[in-house]
Amino acid sequence: MLVNDNKVLRYLASLESPIPEDKDRRFVFSYFLATDMISIFEPPVRNSGIIGGKYLGRTKVVKPHSSVENPIYYSPGDFFIGAMIEVFGHRFIIRDIDDYALKYMESNAAQYSPEALSSIQDHIRKREAPASELENKQAEVDPGVQELEALIDTIQKQVKDLPHRDNICEAFQVHDKEASGYVDKEVFFKTCGSLNIPVDDSLIKELIRLCRHGEDKINYYNFIRAFSD
Repeated sequence: MLVNDNKVLRYLASLESPIPEDKDRRFVFSYFLATDMISIFEPPVRNSGIIGGKYLGRTKVVKPHSSVENPIYYSPGDFFIGAMIEVFGHRFIIRDIDDYALKYMESNAAQYSPEALSSIQDHIRKREAPASELENKQAEVDPGVQELEALIDTIQKQVKDLPHRDNICEAFQVHDKEASGYVDKEVFFKTCGSLNIPVDDSLIKELIRLCRHGEDKINYYNFIRAFSD
């Protein structure tokens, strides 16, 4: 268990629902390898009426059709692009995975079905293609997305000697117990200081501004995307 401390696999999912208002809702699933627990967070969407917040606190989720006497819980092998995950009667479709989860799948291929491994290949091909429909929809909902993407690209090209993304992510995750993707502003700057991230650099300052959530939170999911693997 200690080997997997602070290791979290994250996935983007949509809700399978007949309600039209639900079609644009997105959910971040976090799978905690140390405990096999899952949490779900719904990011807020500006100007949409979707407030977002914690949808499910950390818990083990039983797979449908398993019995009370012999419960079967979801494992990492159940999570791949296109998979359906049923959580207490609500069905979610996995739409995307983060880089760490992708690397985990590649390194632990024996845990996954041929269908799941095929989803990796499709995902990599799509990454090399033009912007996805989901990315375009996000840009339509929030024009700031385009500004953020352009800034991330500029930082990756111009700012040198930055820490690796995985190291930064793990440092923030220590303070983000619910895997919401947000940390307090004070914690954010202390963590950046410990990693020697140049928060006084003009480009990094602008990135932080775009990653602010309200008055006291920073979206570190978006922030770390500017850093190389």
